[in-house]
Amino acid sequence: ILKCVPPGDKPLKEELNACSNYFDSEISNLKKLKVIITLGKVAFENCIKFYKKKNNINFKHGKTYILTKKIILIACYHPSPRNVNTKLLNEKKMKRIFDKVLKLI
Repeated sequence: ILKCVPPGDKPLKEELNACSNYFDSEISNLKKLKVIITLGKVAFENCIKFYKKKNNINFKHGKTYILTKKIILIACYHPSPRNVNTKLLNEKKMKRIFDKVLKLI
């Protein structure tokens, strides 16, 4: 959803709203899209919002969600230095996500 790093790594609602049109346009242009990996909770929540899914869908790293009949969403922690340094995310966990994608496509 964002192409920049906001101050404090926490985007403001105004920043998300300003960028959402670009995100919506990019997703709409991907005609053969099958799988989306969201990098972080912010991307996950905005992807859920774009596809107008229920608000009770919760972010969980590695979990698979059905967005449409043709599109699957996989939640992933953001590969930020903070998540890597705290061992929340590592190469092995990222590889599992991409292995899952390969099986799905």
